[in-house]
Amino acid sequence: KGMFKKKEEKDRAANEAERKFINHCFNDLAHENYADAEVKLRDVLSHFPANEMAHWGLGWAHYATGRYEEAIPFFDEALKLNESNYATSIAKALCYHNLEKYAEEMTMYDRVLELSDALDDIWYNRGLTAHKLGQGDIESQSYDAAVSANSGNHLALYHQGLCLYEKNKLLSSLRCFSKAQEINPRFFEAIYNSGILLGKLGQDMQAISNFDACIHISEADDESFKSRGVAEVMTRQYDQAVESYEEYLNAIPQDIEAWANHGVALLETGRLDEALEYTEKYLGQNRDDARVWYTKGLKKAGQWRLSTSPFRSMTTTTWCGTARRCCLGKSKIT
Repeated sequence: KGMFKKKEEKDRAANEAERKFINHCFNDLAHENYADAEVKLRDVLSHFPANEMAHWGLGWAHYATGRYEEAIPFFDEALKLNESNYATSIAKALCYHNLEKYAEEMTMYDRVLELSDALDDIWYNRGLTAHKLGQGDIESQSYDAAVSANSGNHLALYHQGLCLYEKNKLLSSLRCFSKAQEINPRFFEAIYNSGILLGKLGQDMQAISNFDACIHISEADDESFKSRGVAEVMTRQYDQAVESYEEYLNAIPQDIEAWANHGVALLETGRLDEALEYTEKYLGQNRDDARVWYTKGLKKAGQWRLSTSPFRSMTTTTWCGTARRCCLGKSKIT
């Protein structure tokens, strides 16, 4: 009995020492002291080779310092010791993502979701990965599942809106962007893309309101001024359109489409010479545009009349977000 008690005490002491070692290591990881953590974790494994968290910590030390390929074997060892720890599978997925091995990344997300299907961020990441793989249906289904798991996931709603836009489902896309904006009122991309869609749907006054909101959030985003100018011409607010294009062209003076559109706005405010100047600049770069040659002829003949349909077709608005942002492991855009 005495020998058994001594063994029990010895095991308990060993477990306590192991726990303290790991705590010290993870304290280093938390403070980004990865080199120190790596040395200590290797020491832990020399004494306790079956310690799952030591393998996990070494994997994370490698991942955090950009050694993604080298990190994977440590996560594999951790999974051998505890295959139900989905945090390890997520960490391994992040490695594959940074290595651009998207099929393997998708496999890890599927493994995580088998353990818990209520992780909205993992459904969202799965959707982003499906987009990389060109799997549109799986992408859309993943965003739906993310929203089902968490109706407040504004990023999943936003990306679902992009999917619907690509399928030409404009009203459904607009609803997704609007819901994302309700959840996060300063979600710039959702507000901007809603403005673009409102313009496409003929709701130009509401589109102007969206672009105003974008400018309020970020005056540095020049495309909002350009898009607002389009909507202002469509609603015959020519003085405001001139101001919007001037703001835009001060920042991006070489946008030839903006030259033509600015010319339209200038003409309608009676500034004919300036309007012709911008039209000439545009035609100097794009001499094959018959619409603008026709417009120039009408200006010179004094027969200009604004036709909103041709104007809509000759304007260029930038769709924000077709290049998907990858926010792995995050619930907010940073």
